[in-house]
Amino acid sequence: MTLKLLSLTTSAGFLQHAPIPFAPELTCVIGARGTCKSTVIETLRFVFNCDSKRVEQLCVSSDLAIIADTPSTRGLIRATLQGGVAKCSVERTTGECTDSFTIERETESLPRVFHNGFEELIDKSILQEIEIYSQGDLQRIAEDERRRLELIDRPNKKRLDALHRDRSDIARELRALGPKIREKATEIEARKADLRSLETLKSQLAVLQAQRPQLSEELDAQRNAALKRKSILETIGKAITEKETFCGLIQNALSTSTPVVDFASSLQELGIPAAEIIASTLERLNLFRATLARDLESLVSENLGTCLREIERHFDQQNIRYRQLRQEQQEVNESLKREDTIKQQISSLEKLQCELEQFTEAQAGFVKERSTLRVRITELNDQIYTLRQQEVDNINSRHNAVIVLTLTPGAYTTEYASSLMNLLQGSRIRSQDDVAKDISLKIRPCDLIDIIESGDSKRIANLLDRDISQMGRLVSYLLDRPALYELEGIVFEDHLEITLYDKAVPKPINQLSKGQMATALLPLILRPAPYPLIFDQPEDDLDNSFIYKTLVVQIQELKKQRPKLSLAFFGRK
Repeated sequence: MTLKLLSLTTSAGFLQHAPIPFAPELTCVIGARGTCKSTVIETLRFVFNCDSKRVEQLCVSSDLAIIADTPSTRGLIRATLQGGVAKCSVERTTGECTDSFTIERETESLPRVFHNGFEELIDKSILQEIEIYSQGDLQRIAEDERRRLELIDRPNKKRLDALHRDRSDIARELRALGPKIREKATEIEARKADLRSLETLKSQLAVLQAQRPQLSEELDAQRNAALKRKSILETIGKAITEKETFCGLIQNALSTSTPVVDFASSLQELGIPAAEIIASTLERLNLFRATLARDLESLVSENLGTCLREIERHFDQQNIRYRQLRQEQQEVNESLKREDTIKQQISSLEKLQCELEQFTEAQAGFVKERSTLRVRITELNDQIYTLRQQEVDNINSRHNAVIVLTLTPGAYTTEYASSLMNLLQGSRIRSQDDVAKDISLKIRPCDLIDIIESGDSKRIANLLDRDISQMGRLVSYLLDRPALYELEGIVFEDHLEITLYDKAVPKPINQLSKGQMATALLPLILRPAPYPLIFDQPEDDLDNSFIYKTLVVQIQELKKQRPKLSLAFFGRK
């Protein structure tokens, strides 16, 4: 697949009467200062929304005078387009098929894409199929590690954007899981504390039952019957609660959903079997909804509470003889009272034990899900690194006489250290900023969270080679900080190192002059690719010797490799 620019026009402003056609191969626009060369570049950037933050600056209102060849282009599009429409025509060739596209944009709207004359409302991926560099961009990119990495990503941008989106989504899920695990851990500890007396109560009950006076045969029978009636009442009460909860859910579902519009007859008129199936299904859905609403009304109107109270009165009458027998046998009665009291306590605690089991199971599910997401993040990081490394290898194989690129996976980030410093604010831990930096260099966020959750102060003391009592305070402090789980969202981005050979002497990019920095970046940009490349006065950042000996040769080679694309260079006359 290849894309080439055909033309750029505007309905108003500086370029209104100067439609610009692009040659099918190499285009070089040359003109004196103030002849709108940068206006053409930035108008193309604006139309394709290439670097949305930069475009925002181009479109702001500004009282500053706009000079096209100055580094500052703030408000340039608003000033030069003057409320008109900018339009760019392009062709995209896939195999033997060629499609025509037109992209239009006004300053107050997003780009509109027309495909073979019809507006494309869903797929606007063509907007990503262009590469534009403004004046001074080379030096600015050279000084920004993130933007240097974006150059490596550019040929695989679509795939990498999808991987980055997936990674961001997973990181967001991880951040949400942490508080859930923490909440369940708190509930589990609370339930465990409540249940510490359960075994003691069971032992007390066993002793009471062993020491209880012998029940008469009638009292034993009446007691068992009374306990059965009590169990029936409890079961009925639970069932009524379940019924009310279920009816409430159905009522809410019916009130918040919209009935399917009845257009079955119009579907049937189509005479298509598939349409008839849909019509039949919709009819049955509407009938089900109406039946459900009618039956629900009947269910809600039935007051089961009155029935429960009637059963309670009936059982109470049946329990009269049991109560009489207990009154007649005072010694037995007192023993049974104590047993009943302890049984009620045990019953309440056994309910809590069921909750504990549910909480423990839920927490285990969250932990397993977190482990799965962490593995998925690692896999995505590996995929991103592999794509980047392949591009690094390609560039090194072509340009190792001039530059060498080195890619390091998952490098340290200052964001992690800063987040840790903020977390430790107010902790009163000695040298807390140094501790935060130490952690950020030696312990990954996921490992730190696991250490804190497990309360393993010894492990963190060994990893940091610090006092165990100090690390114990650190673990206790961080365990109470919900913001700890925000660390899961921090991405350890790959690090790209660029080394330039200056007269056969290797120099890292941070030791280069501004002109050398720009020179080192060119091999990352001048490479075969299926999309247009547009440059605004790259010679401003380069020395004449490099332009003559290297740049011209590279452009000639690139022209052979991108024969059907627009490769545009803008420069001063």
